[in-house]
Amino acid sequence: MRKIDKEAISVVLIGKFNPAIFQPLWFSSEQLIRKSEGEEAKIELIHPDATIFALDWIRIEVLHERIVFSSLHDEHEELIADLILNTFRLLRHTPIFKLGINKEVVFTAENEKDWHKIGNTLAPKTIWNSIVKNPGMNSLTIQSERDADIHKGYIRTKVEPYSQSKYGVLIKINDHYEIDIKKDEIVNSDEILKIFENEWRNSLEKSTSIIKYLMENL
Repeated sequence: MRKIDKEAISVVLIGKFNPAIFQPLWFSSEQLIRKSEGEEAKIELIHPDATIFALDWIRIEVLHERIVFSSLHDEHEELIADLILNTFRLLRHTPIFKLGINKEVVFTAENEKDWHKIGNTLAPKTIWNSIVKNPGMNSLTIQSERDADIHKGYIRTKVEPYSQSKYGVLIKINDHYEIDIKKDEIVNSDEILKIFENEWRNSLEKSTSIIKYLMENL
């Protein structure tokens, strides 16, 4: 199997948030992170409209309608899940409508021929050659139904060149969940937290299996 060069996971929540709350010292005062982590956090921005900061193991970005928890290290999955669950158990009256559990990896093709073969396999050029000059795959996204649960949503798989390395390939999996309730009737985070708690491990396992399949067959 091809070797993974980089990987990352992230959880995206869509709802109604107050960015001013989500500061490192608030997390530490609520014992969601250690006191030293709150004091030593790398702050990128603290503003009424946005808060962005990073710890050694996670980066948190908060806007009024979106919050993103992301990490470059998959061994921190449990820590990220615990932080999200504990945060919104405290802030359970925060309306949250949608959830995305995401995983991405980067690998490097053996050579230029192998790199082009990946694009040709996913998006054959035969249909394009007679109408455009020198076609090549820039990005491919496949949307599929979720087959292992009853939740509303979809899985999107994206494959594209990785611009930061020669012959690099980026695979992104977005496992998207929505609550089957009208948006203006959602008044807390209970339903999304329940879905996240029950499904996040299964979601990452499914993403891993899709990535493994593609890396073995491209």
